[in-house]
Amino acid sequence: MLEAVRTSLWRTVNEEKHVGWRAKSTAIEIAGKTGSAQFVRQGVADDKGRFVSFAPYENPRYAMAVMVEGAKSGGAVCAPLTRILLERFAELDAGGTVEVVPLEAAKGHLDLIEAIEP
Repeated sequence: MLEAVRTSLWRTVNEEKHVGWRAKSTAIEIAGKTGSAQFVRQGVADDKGRFVSFAPYENPRYAMAVMVEGAKSGGAVCAPLTRILLERFAELDAGGTVEVVPLEAAKGHLDLIEAIEP
């Protein structure tokens, strides 16, 4: 039973026509599941996207949950964010370094985030 779940999570990311395809990476093999919750706040759509994952598939080292308020869907917004983060972790595992720099404060809004392109 557990292997069937693992295989389904792999297919969600790595096979064509599945909603998690934006998490697919050539640097690290990712398995995961998308999700979204529709919500209306002050008369404005304020959906919440989700993507839970683990990687590398064969020998998991990382488990991650990415949730974005104001995301149209987990597959369009959270999955590519997950891919970016897990690729950075794979880079660190390979001996690379990641420069940490301060960011400016984020400005909030209620605009729906349509997608993050790979």
